[in-house]
Amino acid sequence: MDGSGLDIRLLLILGTMIGVMAFAIGTALYAMRMTRQSRARAEAASAEAETLRSRKMRLESILAAEPQLLFAWTESQAPKLLIANLPQSLGVPSAADAFMRFSEWLPQDGVDSLKKAIASLTETGHGFNLMLATLAGKHIEIDGRAAGPCLTLKVRDVTGQRLDAARVGERHRLLDAQVGALKSLLDSMPEPAWLRGPDRNITWVNQAYAEATEADAATTAVQEQIDILPPDNRKAAEKSLARVGEFRDQILVSTSRGAQRYSAQVVGRGGVSAGLAREVIGSTQSDRSFDAQLRGFDRMATAFAVFDSEQRLVHFNQAYADLWKLDSDWLANRPFDAEILDKLRFARQLPEKADYRDWKQSWLEVYGRDAQFDDEWHLPDGRALHVVIDSVPGQGVTYLYEDVTERFALESRYNEMTQVQRETIDTLREGVAVFSQDGALRLYNKAFANLWRLNPRQLDGNPHIDEVIESCRVLYNDDEEWARTKAAVTSITSERYPYESQFDREDDSVIAAAALPLPDGGTLLTYVDVSDSVRAERALIEKNEALETADRLKTTFIRHVSYELRTPLTNIVGFTDFLLDVAPDPLSEKQVEYLGDIRSSGRTLRTIIDDILDLASIDAGALHLEKDGVDVRNVVSSLETALADELQRNGVQLSVKIGENVDRVTADQQRLDQILYNLVSNAVSFSPSGSAVQLTCSEEDDMIRFCVKDEGPGIPDEMQDSIFEPFESRASGAGRRGAGLGLAIVKSLVELHGGRIALSTEVDRGTEFRVWLPRGGHDASEGSSADKKSSLAG
Repeated sequence: MDGSGLDIRLLLILGTMIGVMAFAIGTALYAMRMTRQSRARAEAASAEAETLRSRKMRLESILAAEPQLLFAWTESQAPKLLIANLPQSLGVPSAADAFMRFSEWLPQDGVDSLKKAIASLTETGHGFNLMLATLAGKHIEIDGRAAGPCLTLKVRDVTGQRLDAARVGERHRLLDAQVGALKSLLDSMPEPAWLRGPDRNITWVNQAYAEATEADAATTAVQEQIDILPPDNRKAAEKSLARVGEFRDQILVSTSRGAQRYSAQVVGRGGVSAGLAREVIGSTQSDRSFDAQLRGFDRMATAFAVFDSEQRLVHFNQAYADLWKLDSDWLANRPFDAEILDKLRFARQLPEKADYRDWKQSWLEVYGRDAQFDDEWHLPDGRALHVVIDSVPGQGVTYLYEDVTERFALESRYNEMTQVQRETIDTLREGVAVFSQDGALRLYNKAFANLWRLNPRQLDGNPHIDEVIESCRVLYNDDEEWARTKAAVTSITSERYPYESQFDREDDSVIAAAALPLPDGGTLLTYVDVSDSVRAERALIEKNEALETADRLKTTFIRHVSYELRTPLTNIVGFTDFLLDVAPDPLSEKQVEYLGDIRSSGRTLRTIIDDILDLASIDAGALHLEKDGVDVRNVVSSLETALADELQRNGVQLSVKIGENVDRVTADQQRLDQILYNLVSNAVSFSPSGSAVQLTCSEEDDMIRFCVKDEGPGIPDEMQDSIFEPFESRASGAGRRGAGLGLAIVKSLVELHGGRIALSTEVDRGTEFRVWLPRGGHDASEGSSADKKSSLAG
């Protein structure tokens, strides 16, 4: 027993030791497993932390790339500044607490707008985008957004088109305030005032206008387009506004109180017009003036008829008789309105009604009421009429019938045309692409794909604007152009504006591009190849610049040469006069002859140079006239004295005839002398010896006519068209050719005076030049013609 008990104890001890060892080994294995798992989790956490740090750095870099202030806050936290790299010159505080004190850096209207927008963002989560001006005079953009429980506020500088848009918005608000103040002022005036838009419809009236037209309110007058101007005055006003921008006339306004006369004034600018009417005190409406006014409607193309309070026809125009095919003599017997309706129904010219009697009775019930309304009549013969009824208690009813059949037909054809245009967009030569709000391509045509050499399969997959731009960069790689295109498509601002551009691609083609925002938030892009037209335009511009340069060079050359020649020529003529007139030693006959030829040639050359200078001045627009009332008889007397030697040398007589009523003419005396001298001298040079040149001055309407007639050989037909052109001359009677400047100068000077010149000639029967100059003195400058020097050419 002792041995067996010992064995049992040994077995128990051995089993216990084995169990302890097994437990220790299991515990060690578990500890090793947990250690590996802990190490793996630590490594994963470290990698995730590194990823988050990298993402945070990228986000901070992206946010810092754009100058802005970025704030974020929640309901439980105050605003926290995240990014602050906005230029201090904008006047926006960078600190959160200073930023929230809006009145310190924004004007009051900006403070109100921003507070209202932030309150709406906080309460409803609706984002906002504001363009505001700071107290520093700079424009900024503030964008507020909600992201879950967090609210963000972004402040950015405004440049480029967005700056222009902000300035336009400010000016719009200022103009709106000014217009509101003016409307308030006009609304307090006792005179009727109104405004019309470009479509000629009334857009605003004051209270006095409503009272004058018996409208319930000013808004009623606008909604129902109650016009204070009668139709004939309205047409006259439209013509006058189109011609001179203003209309003034007296108008007659008929109301239940009777007819009242007003003095109306209407002014128009840019298609918009404003009118004011002042009551003419003591004006009445007589039967005679009423009939005279009605006669004005007789010329209207719209059918017009007036019935008195007894329902009898008292006035109608021819258009009314033609519309209903009624006999004018029968209408002149003043039939009742009911008789006319019965006659028209019998002729099947009224709308088909199930119960004609009830319809006629209801139609005639308008008599005795104060009512204005209109109706649409569709006649059995296919015509459509717009009927306007104006009933005044005690005065009867006025009907206007406008045939709108063609208008309805046009509207129908327009709708059909619009549908056809939508179905044929693919046939346009203009490249068209439509992008949705998210920047995906929704629609394009073949011209767009061909213009940018894009694969239709790619475009059919509704690619994003970024993909389309990358494909287009192969032909045109300009970051600024594509950035503007992308902004036009993907912009989320409330106000979007169209833009147009033109650029040269690398394939030598010129593309005209345009972006148009669509009402649904999408964007329409169009591209047109305008290479041919642009090249032609550029060639024309270059050619025009070359022609202008050549013209300037020609004018400069002529002036320079003329002035350079004039100084030595003056010396030559002066020394020649000295030798001939005051030389101390006597000259031989041959010397006198030579010196005389030199003086004559010098004076002729000086005359030619003066003519060239005059022509150059006229061409450059630098010749100014000093107009005054010029005595015609004194001018002619001076002319006879100046031409005495030339007349004697050519053996020609000058016959002068001045009408009794010819006294003064409005002209520059020096230039009038030059005109007559050139004409008479030209006539003398082409007149044979022993003949006479006739100078006749007479009045014709409000003009003075000067006629110069010679007995020379006349002007051939082939030379008549160019006789007034510079440097066009022909041999004179003595065989000498002039410089061809005299008649060109005459024509230019006559036209500068507001006159005209005409030529009458026959070969071997002489030539007659006729000049008309204004006689009146309304264009004359102040001063006396006695202070001016009279000089004759040559």
